[in-house]
Amino acid sequence: RRALCSDVVMGIDVERRAHRRAVQAPSFGEVVGNFSGTDWAKVVGVTAVSAPFGHLVGGVVRRPSMWTAALCGVLGGFALAYQSSAGRLLGLLPNEKEAVKYAQLDNENEWRTRNKANGSAAAAVAAAE
Repeated sequence: RRALCSDVVMGIDVERRAHRRAVQAPSFGEVVGNFSGTDWAKVVGVTAVSAPFGHLVGGVVRRPSMWTAALCGVLGGFALAYQSSAGRLLGLLPNEKEAVKYAQLDNENEWRTRNKANGSAAAAVAAAE
């Protein structure tokens, strides 16, 4: 019997990734901001299928059934898109674009941090003289 391990989450060994992790712990805004055209197509597609389905099965309450099914479609499509986007950011899905984008941001932030540190050190040396 295998003991539970902290690096296994919902059956996925998060330490053994097939792709480079772009973000350590993405926030809601980062995940939604990373939605691709395919992700938005999932939201629209699931909604487009669910609304007519709700109308067809609605019986005497067709219109409320259609709106309820459309709302479920929007939420379900958003959940699918969020899962895909988060998976790419965490390196669980193919993420070539995200890895390059966030690597460039990391390099720029590292450069800014280094220059601020060098600039403040130079300013301190100049002030001491």
